[in-house]
Amino acid sequence: MFRETTRLLYKGTLRVLLVLLHDFPEFLCDYHFSFCDVIPPSCIQLRNLILSAFPRNMRLPDPFTRNLKVDLLPEISQPPRVLSDYTSALTAGNLKQDIDNWLKTKQPASFLSDLKNRLLADPGTQVDMRSKYNVPVINALVLYVGMQAINHFQSRQGHTPLTHTAHMELFQQLLNTLDSEGKY
Repeated sequence: MFRETTRLLYKGTLRVLLVLLHDFPEFLCDYHFSFCDVIPPSCIQLRNLILSAFPRNMRLPDPFTRNLKVDLLPEISQPPRVLSDYTSALTAGNLKQDIDNWLKTKQPASFLSDLKNRLLADPGTQVDMRSKYNVPVINALVLYVGMQAINHFQSRQGHTPLTHTAHMELFQQLLNTLDSEGKY
């Protein structure tokens, strides 16, 4: 009985998302971040449906075009709209303030080594019980630091290579310290 109701709920959710994708793709584009935070990793079809949305006024290039240079397309310079409040996930425990401080001053020196522990999930508020990490916080962190890196790079007109910035040090620390949780 439980599996049948879950299957029907999944099927109904999939149909609603298909209608949204067809009639209101901008809505899915604008709030993709919030949707992906609450969709379990095992619901691959739902996640792919949301991530495949693009605005109606955008024309996607043919991926089979010979010598396609994605970085030369005019649409690549337009930042995506993210209407979700992704920074709210970072406000708990003053993480956003600490990130901002570290990106500007690289202080305190222990910030990067303590970051992994700050990304661990609280069992009481965890969305996905199979993950030991707070995935919405990690998603928000990556998006926020990435946006800060782009702003930093653009404000310096590209004088400093992005590879030698505090932003990239933070990403490198995440790559080196976070483990892969494997299959679910």
